[in-house]
Amino acid sequence: MPSPRLFIRLIALCLLTAGCNAPYQDPRLVGVATPTDFSVVFRVRGDAKSRDPLREPSLQTVEPNRRLGVARGAAADHNRYPPFTRYLTRKEYDALFELVSNNHLIAEPTSPGGEAFDQGKTKATEMYDVEVTLFGRTNHYRTTPGESPPTVQLLTRLVALRNPQAPPSPMSAVNPAPVAPR
Repeated sequence: MPSPRLFIRLIALCLLTAGCNAPYQDPRLVGVATPTDFSVVFRVRGDAKSRDPLREPSLQTVEPNRRLGVARGAAADHNRYPPFTRYLTRKEYDALFELVSNNHLIAEPTSPGGEAFDQGKTKATEMYDVEVTLFGRTNHYRTTPGESPPTVQLLTRLVALRNPQAPPSPMSAVNPAPVAPR
């Protein structure tokens, strides 16, 4: 008959092994609503001639008050704050947080090729500078489209949020838009 010590060691080994195989989840994010300070700053350093929204120079900001700001092309300058585009709905804002947390974009490394932000480094013509803030901490990293597919998903979502397919306003039936004279 095995000794009690051996039995305890086997149980501990089984528990530890099972824990190692489980995907890591930040305990602060399990079952937690979107943090009140959640924000995203996403800058694309791309080809000025590109019309692809994933590759053209742009700056997208989402603030804790759900304000979306977007600047594109030459307007996406380092020293300029992007103009107001629209306010995200609570559902859109929560879905953005869920995308960020599910893809672990709040902790480095974001991908095998992701790297900590370093102002002097550039590796490609398209470069993504991303800053995610929540729980009073900010993660700032730089990557390229090929290095971090989750970061491309985040940008794709931000681009989609620029012009959502909003239902028509109930007031549009009462007050139709004016028709331009011919």
